Amino acid sequence: MPIRQRLARSIYYWTHYFYVTVPENDYYYGVCMALIWLWLKTKTVKQESILAVKDIGVQVRTVYWGGRSVSKFIDQHKIDDIIINEGITMWQIKSYMAILVKQQDRMVVVFEHLLPRLRPVLLDVYWGTRAVIFPHSTQDDLLMK
Repeated sequence: MPIRQRLARSIYYWTHYFYVTVPENDYYYGVCMALIWLWLKTKTVKQESILAVKDIGVQVRTVYWGGRSVSKFIDQHKIDDIIINEGITMWQIKSYMAILVKQQDRMVVVFEHLLPRLRPVLLDVYWGTRAVIFPHSTQDDLLMK
């Protein structure tokens, strides 16, 4: 069972227990729902960004609604390639940008939570990042691969 379904089920049972056992149930039910809503809101992604610096590397950053920020820096010498990949599900195809890091099994997905559209956002970010990280390669060289 996916984690969101388990979370929703546990929230339902927990609030139902609170609603039945606590005498002033309207007040406590409202407070519980407000606390759960705030907790879920802090886990929601507000902003994702990529910063490519010439001759240094790439920083991938995620900011959550609660104010928490998670950053990952990838040194330019460790970057093997920057790609646009497609994830296929039963009902849709989502394009995403990823960074292949040398000597790692997993790639770093740049906009992992927000997943912007391929045109124009993702392609503009892709070509801009490639121009900064790999300045000697041209667009024609990449299309020939």
